[in-house]
Amino acid sequence: MKAVFFSLFSLAAGALAARTGNFGVMAERDQTITLSTLTETVKTYTSSINTTVVSIAENPTTVEQNAAVVALAPQIEGITDTLHAATKAAATSVFWDVDGTELLSTVLALVFEIVYTVKALVTKLGLVSGLLVYLKPLFITLGSLVAALDGTIGGLLVEVEAIVQGVLSTVADVLATLL
Repeated sequence: MKAVFFSLFSLAAGALAARTGNFGVMAERDQTITLSTLTETVKTYTSSINTTVVSIAENPTTVEQNAAVVALAPQIEGITDTLHAATKAAATSVFWDVDGTELLSTVLALVFEIVYTVKALVTKLGLVSGLLVYLKPLFITLGSLVAALDGTIGGLLVEVEAIVQGVLSTVADVLATLL
């Protein structure tokens, strides 16, 4: 159990520490991303993911898991690309189109949306290797965005940590059942 915890901890730490991948697609498509458009775009992707997750049978076979991962890959990559573009845009004044009193709640709602969509996905499919290929860049990019926004929204990292801790316990439970 300790090994599972430390594996998850290192995954989360890596997500906050670095950014990798080829994310130029979203940045080229939308140069004027704002916090509002980021939120709307992510909700569109997560809605599609959630619809697909609901349609997956309980205890899917390996073939069904792999088919689901292939079907979900474009949405997960879309979220990753959008977050990467938002990380770059966060340095501009155009990005901050939300009232200052709503910044923290808006960003937390965004993180909540992504994290709990992933939680539902992992709960249904498990941590199949094909899924991890898409989730690692997603969490790395989400961590980069949160780190970029923490300077503007004081205390954001503390709030996000509380959300992520709840999800990590679920992922740890899924991993424990695999051992």
